[in-house]
Amino acid sequence: MIRAALKKQRRLMKIFNEKTSLVLLLVLMIITLIRFDRPLVRGDGVAYLAWVDSLALDHDFDLENQAERLAPVNTYHVLLNWHNGKYVNVFPFGVAFFQYPFYRIGHFFFEHGWLNLNPDYFYQMQGVPFPYSFWLMIGANIQALVIVIIAWSIAKRFCHPWLAAFVCWAVFFGTPLFFYSTVAPISSHISGTLCVTLLFYLIIHLLGGFPIWQDEPDHAHLATWGILGISAGLMVLSRWQLLLIAIPIWMLIIYKKRCIGGGVATFMFAISLLPLPLVWNYLFDHYFLVPYDLMSGHPFLSPPVDSLRVLWYTLYNSPILFLSLIGLVRLWRISHEWTLVFGSAILLQILVNGSALDWWAGESFGMRRMTELYFIYAVLAAIALGHLPQTQGLSRITGIALRIFLVALVIYNILFVLSYFVYNWTCLEPAAIWTPGQMIQHFIQKPNRWEIVAAMFRTHLGPPAWPMPGP
Repeated sequence: MIRAALKKQRRLMKIFNEKTSLVLLLVLMIITLIRFDRPLVRGDGVAYLAWVDSLALDHDFDLENQAERLAPVNTYHVLLNWHNGKYVNVFPFGVAFFQYPFYRIGHFFFEHGWLNLNPDYFYQMQGVPFPYSFWLMIGANIQALVIVIIAWSIAKRFCHPWLAAFVCWAVFFGTPLFFYSTVAPISSHISGTLCVTLLFYLIIHLLGGFPIWQDEPDHAHLATWGILGISAGLMVLSRWQLLLIAIPIWMLIIYKKRCIGGGVATFMFAISLLPLPLVWNYLFDHYFLVPYDLMSGHPFLSPPVDSLRVLWYTLYNSPILFLSLIGLVRLWRISHEWTLVFGSAILLQILVNGSALDWWAGESFGMRRMTELYFIYAVLAAIALGHLPQTQGLSRITGIALRIFLVALVIYNILFVLSYFVYNWTCLEPAAIWTPGQMIQHFIQKPNRWEIVAAMFRTHLGPPAWPMPGP
């Protein structure tokens, strides 16, 4: 009787901890998102805006209308293909599927004259009125919430739910996903990250999770395998280099001998990829190509000679990922299979991004092309922190030290984020490749740094700036 009562009490406490930790995570995320949100499309975002605008309003992939609509900001985004006379876009179009409903809501608002703030300003700055970019921002926020909640649902299996909530938020805030969910309201990174997160979440449950969970594999639901395949397809449509992430997952499926489920997933993967060669052939007269190579006349990819630089700058810009590296080592003691899967996914992205023409990804926040691995980063960080052992030994001291390290990293990242914005908006001669050291030094040397930060939140970021956010 007493044992049953204690078991019930522990179960209730577990439910309480999970619910309250989820509330904590939502509060942290919503505050962060709203405080840094900026409903203005700039830079590469204009290329993705063109895809969304074409699909949501014209219901096609003919970009001639977008070249006209976005004329005030269209420089390198929608180009005339001199080979066939069609307007083309070398950026991936998968983000359009995810932002379609939000852009339609923005169109509905615009047609009814709602939230149409400063129309001349927004037309000059992004080519479309405020309601469109506002709802794109909301779409990015919702996707970010879904991503982080899914990561938390797995991370809480390795550490206390409250700690898992804080870790998932800290990794979000400490990696480029934060920037491309708020400041840049439309990008391929947020949709790509969502697809990668769904892909790993589904395969973990389909294959029974990790050995220490003692979960039963999901053998029955072939529909789930189909969704996994669709997630993989949309992942590639969002960012083409993410195709490499599917390799270790499909190898694990083969190793586990899940022939029927793997066959369903592969079939749906192939079906969901069909738009890619069809759209390419329509725009470029080729079913398979690298669009950038055709339009620029020189290759975008080369041997991965800059991979070590990609790794270093990823850690340099997001030092919280050192916790993920520690987690990858600890994961080896839990599951060799998942260590290889997670490690291979990271390695393959380092290699492919190290082979890019601009391995630093141009003007960006951190190493943005490594953003999509957020789920892996968060879960590995949770594994690194784990549950503190009951014994008062070296292991417990190490666990406490890692928690202190986590708090220190969050404090550092707050400094880095503020430094980034101050450097970006006040430095007259920015370096070719921005580094955290340069940005933080620039911030510290500013005698009026806090006045600049206050002005930044009035004119560029957050609700006070939404009617007319600075570019």
